[in-house]
Order: sequence, then C-alpha cells, then structure tokens
Amino acid sequence: MNEIISKAITYIIIFLIYSVVLNVIRMIYTDIHSMNKRIDEANEAYDTGESLAAYLKLINLKRDVYFDVEESYTLLDKQTIGRAGNNDIVIDDPFLSKRNTGIYFKNNAYYIKDLGGKNGTSLNGEAVGGSLVRMSSGDRVSVGQLGFIFIDPEEDEGRYE
Repeated sequence: MNEIISKAITYIIIFLIYSVVLNVIRMIYTDIHSMNKRIDEANEAYDTGESLAAYLKLINLKRDVYFDVEESYTLLDKQTIGRAGNNDIVIDDPFLSKRNTGIYFKNNAYYIKDLGGKNGTSLNGEAVGGSLVRMSSGDRVSVGQLGFIFIDPEEDEGRYE
C-alpha cells in the first residue's frame, strides 16, 4: 500500500514539475513572439522610411489577470482606453471605466489625459487629471488593474549611442 502511495506522489510531483516547465516555456515563447512582432514592425518602418510607432508595453504578467489583454498596444495620434467597445483600446478590466483614458500625439510628443474614470489614470504613480500631461519614454502608466511602460522609439533613438 505504501509503495502505491509513494509512486502516486512521485507521479504527481513529476506532473507538477512538467507543468511549471511548460508554463515557463509558454511565457518565454509569448514574450519572444511579442518582441519579434516589434522587430518586424521596426524593420518594415525602416524599409519604408517611416518612423516607429510608440506603444504601451504591459508590465503585469498575463497569467495574473483573468481577462484578455495584449502584451503591447501600438499608439496612434488619438486613442481612448476603456471597457466599452467603442474605445480604440478595449480592455475588459472591471476596474476600468467605459471610457477611462485618452492618449494624444501633439507637437511631436505623446500626452495622456484621464477621461473621468472612477479609478482614474496615473503616470509614474501620480494621478493624471482632466488636462493633458506629457509622457516620456520609460514612463509608467496605470489604468485599472494594469500597469504599462510607455515606449517611444523616436525619443529613445539617440539615447544609448
């Protein structure tokens, strides 16, 4: 009897180890896939002479949230973030308002604005009010339960040379 229990526990431990390894591989694959997508976009922009688009990169682990969210969101000239389907970036986070946040491109810079959401929007830990606040590459944006890093490749272009 003890031998059967011992074998069952051994198989359960082996199964758990394989599950952890497979989850790690899946997370690595997802991250590499996301980065390859960004590299392809960068190469395409370079080939056509276009500038690279800024984007929001998810900080949270996707497995820690129970709703669908992308690893990154490319930013355009004017976008809204919220739960409602009429937003440019729709995230089904129950802590997001129907129309929570606006992101705007003006005068060669990106700006963020809270659109009156109940839980608000924060930039680098500071609440963003109803007026436009300029973002810089590397800034942390929080909306609902999610955290993002704002990346602007144009701003970063000469930074590390």
